[in-house]
Amino acid sequence: MSSDLNAKREVTDSVSSYNWLARQFHWFIAVLIFIAFALGWTMEGLELSKDKLNFYAWHKWLGLLILVLVLLRLCWRLLTKVPAHSSPHVSSSNVPGLFQFGAQLGHFLLYAVLILLPLVGWLRSSSAGFQIVILEVFPVPDLLSKDEALSKQLAEVHELLALLLALLVVGHVAAVVIHHVFFKDPILQKMKPHLLHKALIACALLGGLGFYFTYSDFSASEKTKISSEIK
Repeated sequence: MSSDLNAKREVTDSVSSYNWLARQFHWFIAVLIFIAFALGWTMEGLELSKDKLNFYAWHKWLGLLILVLVLLRLCWRLLTKVPAHSSPHVSSSNVPGLFQFGAQLGHFLLYAVLILLPLVGWLRSSSAGFQIVILEVFPVPDLLSKDEALSKQLAEVHELLALLLALLVVGHVAAVVIHHVFFKDPILQKMKPHLLHKALIACALLGGLGFYFTYSDFSASEKTKISSEIK
């Protein structure tokens, strides 16, 4: 009886990994970010067409979905425990203070950019005079009135934030590897993806790359065809 009580106390007092819902948020947001980047990168190189307009719409829908999921993820994080080091050989003294500060700063910046990036995109779309209509059925209210000069400035901010997000993601992955290899912190186990997550990641990677190369090649051939017709 006492052993059962001790086991229950260990479960409630210490958390060795992120809970199920936190992992769903993490990996689904990661996959959506990759798809949104693939769409954004591809649509910039396309000539004005129905495909390009569709890609812009999908990119905006994904951005708003990411914004909602990140806000929900933040609320869930505040309501639940963040896992401590699950290995008895790892303690805060083994990890240099600079890395601890960097981890906290990195997480803060990730959340901040993941909120600001779609929000700026929303503002930019509003100021450009293009209302976002999700699934072409549900209109999203504009946050600003039409202002072409402001729209161009917001577009530049959006691009800078996208670049910053890419750098933060690379830094996040590098930090995980450093913690796992040098500090022997089993951090990968705390956010270990399930089979569904792995399948989604594989599909997103293959689909995103195939999508990009297919449409970038189409754009290039289209430009060649147009230039030859002009000549």
